[in-house]
Amino acid sequence: TSTYQTSTRPVYGGLYIMAISQFSPILRDRIIQIYADKNNKIDLASFKKVTRKELFKTAPDTKDIRKRFESQDFHSSSITLEGMTALNKKLVDKLEDEKIKEVVSNLLNNNNFFSSFIAYLESIPKSNIVEFGSGDYRLENIPQKNLREYFIGFIKNNLPGLSATAIKTIEDNIESGHLAGVFFLKAKTALAIQTEFSKKVDASYRDFTVSIPGLDDTNALKAIDSLLKALIDVDFLTSNLITESQVFVDAVKTVLGENPKLITELQFKEDNKKAGDLLTQAGRQLNNLIKAASTGEQSAADRAINTLILNLQPIVEEIFIKVEQLKEPLTQQGLYEPILQNAKYLSEQLINTPGSITLKNGIGKQISSVIEAGKSTISKTVRIKPKPIKQVHKEDLGLKKSIQEFKKAATKIKEAINKAKIATNIRVVGSKIKAKETSLEYLQSMLSSNLVQTVRQNMGAGNRRDVLNLRSGRFAESVRVERL
Repeated sequence: TSTYQTSTRPVYGGLYIMAISQFSPILRDRIIQIYADKNNKIDLASFKKVTRKELFKTAPDTKDIRKRFESQDFHSSSITLEGMTALNKKLVDKLEDEKIKEVVSNLLNNNNFFSSFIAYLESIPKSNIVEFGSGDYRLENIPQKNLREYFIGFIKNNLPGLSATAIKTIEDNIESGHLAGVFFLKAKTALAIQTEFSKKVDASYRDFTVSIPGLDDTNALKAIDSLLKALIDVDFLTSNLITESQVFVDAVKTVLGENPKLITELQFKEDNKKAGDLLTQAGRQLNNLIKAASTGEQSAADRAINTLILNLQPIVEEIFIKVEQLKEPLTQQGLYEPILQNAKYLSEQLINTPGSITLKNGIGKQISSVIEAGKSTISKTVRIKPKPIKQVHKEDLGLKKSIQEFKKAATKIKEAINKAKIATNIRVVGSKIKAKETSLEYLQSMLSSNLVQTVRQNMGAGNRRDVLNLRSGRFAESVRVERL
């Protein structure tokens, strides 16, 4: 695994200064240089050999890249006994009628089900199924959608005991999901990350090191390494292959290779959607970073790098949950501690800092402390006018205390500014000046990136009467910081 060490960060009033700002300018400048280099070209799927700027102009959204990897030339389907068993259990649990559930369980969990499905696949012309080991098969050179179609066809043609209701439930709740996902590949490509996978026979899917050409900064490389590991950890923990991790090792190798291919498996639709939803905010910031790097906008690239790291928070939270749920099998494979420690590093060293702390945890206190210690670089009075949240319900979201702390912070900011004797024009000399740490523009971006998650965390799970309950998520998504 990567051996980058985390440096000790200075503290002011018991608070860490934001680690992201230490490496952001260095990383930003190197990425912008790579995007500006017309000779730095990559060959990804069927996009031909182009610069990153050209690639992401052709494929601005993640879905544009995903489509290319759904074709038979850049895709393989994994069918494992473990994965199929885990999927079948979730499908049975989805059924409501107990009698139907019992029938379906007996059919899907029959010892011959897996071998019968493999035999069915082998009977399909041009299916090209390859055995990799006991209970481990791959369908090579077929479009991504085919495996789901084959599975539904097998269910309908070979399990006559299934009712129409059961078949409809199965159809509605399965889809092909990537093991090492498209976002993982896109992040690696967009950030110009080079990787080297371990040559050890017993290497896990996490045993790779990262580098970026021309970048020697330890903090930046450590953060990039941690980011990439978190993305692949959440893919692994939401897959059906927790004890059959060799398949996942192969999936990561194919993504990290010079000519990447993606491996999918049949997954429970809700799990696959949840994994995708976790990456939504981070995906937007990665797109912002790509746009900024393509145009050479330093300030926009700085904001995108910071908020990209901060928006890993829901991913880290999911990792913390999953790693404890799966502690026993992960420990047996030596994966529990590495996954947990990486999540802690992201949470404690990069995300839970003065620049990213949520309202509920006291953002106001943290910001005012940084301003008092570091002195303000803003030369005009700051007026913070948060837009009120309109509510149909009268439930308390649990944010009253946090808002009061935020108002106190605003007062302290004004006092600090009034005391500071700073010229009207601020000149930023080189990339070492960190004026953005206390700028309104950065503060608004940081608040926006955490507000939705904070509102969600303060809402009820569905049945509480004392707070507004989280149902569709539309209310939480509608909350915005309009102006500071």
